[in-house]
Amino acid sequence: MQNHLPLRDEIKKAHKSRPMSQDENGQKSNLEKNIGTCIADFKTISELGRGAYGIVTKVTSKIDQQIYVMKKINVKNVSPRKQAAALKEVQILRKLRHPNIIKYYTSFVEDGFMHIIMEYAEGGDLQMVIMNLL
Repeated sequence: MQNHLPLRDEIKKAHKSRPMSQDENGQKSNLEKNIGTCIADFKTISELGRGAYGIVTKVTSKIDQQIYVMKKINVKNVSPRKQAAALKEVQILRKLRHPNIIKYYTSFVEDGFMHIIMEYAEGGDLQMVIMNLL
């Protein structure tokens, strides 16, 4: 299978075109603050889950010492269709802004994996909450 990795360029292009927002003091909002741009900027705390396409881990940013979730998706040896789906996920997450939706912070491609950095929800995901109610 041919290795298609235009994802790195697509992600960079998407980040450059991202509108910047400011709070009432003129500071960049939390969504634009630099929390890390590569794996070396994060320290793994624990694994939260595994799926068909990747691994989700709880991490700490070495830049701001805050806790985040890193979703690691293999894009190296997958079809161009699956790579496009991973990129589409990032594009959708970037646009979502709602207090009840996990925040997207940044993403990058490194060593054949797309890494998506998102807000950490202390109580777990929606599926976990539903299962605990049953």
